[in-house]
Amino acid sequence: MKIEENFEKVEEIIRRMESGEQSLEDAFADYEAGLRLLKDSNDQIARVEQKIQILVEE
Repeated sequence: MKIEENFEKVEEIIRRMESGEQSLEDAFADYEAGLRLLKDSNDQIARVEQKIQILVEE
């Protein structure tokens, strides 16, 4: 999944959680899903940074 898509999904999760209309169980599930999406995004960003660093060094 693309970084932009991850951020869109995280924003959706935040909106649902801020609405206060979720059960506690659903809120925990969304929180966990959000953390996974953010970790995936951070991993993707780190890979891009490594590629940029290699290009800069050449």
